[in-house]
Amino acid sequence: MKKLFYLLLFVLFGSVNLFAQEGPHYVSGSSLNVRSEPNTSSEVITKLDRYDNLEVVETNDNWSKVVFDNQEGYVYADYIKEGEAVVSTYQVRTGAVCKDGSSSTATGRGACSHHGGVRYWKTKTKQNVRIVN
Repeated sequence: MKKLFYLLLFVLFGSVNLFAQEGPHYVSGSSLNVRSEPNTSSEVITKLDRYDNLEVVETNDNWSKVVFDNQEGYVYADYIKEGEAVVSTYQVRTGAVCKDGSSSTATGRGACSHHGGVRYWKTKTKQNVRIVN
């Protein structure tokens, strides 16, 4: 009898979680407001950036209750996606500033060879993003 009762509870309540979007998610838009209540007129607690990770607790209508940095809030569900974003950043050379003050677009050994050598390299930050489900 207990097994039947637990089976009935699982069917009634356990299957609800199969369709919920709980678990790790990441911000898919360029930025996302986290609000104190699930509506656009409530206070903005903070803003999250693209690829920031958060944990979805529950989703009702178009709003998800989320946990991030040990805080809770609400986000519009269309701007998050399932999975965890793993972001790695790296620098690439885009040119050089020579010791005599001139600039070069060269990024290798020959940069500034006729201008006293390289004073410093110009760089740009790039990102690699991998989504883990």
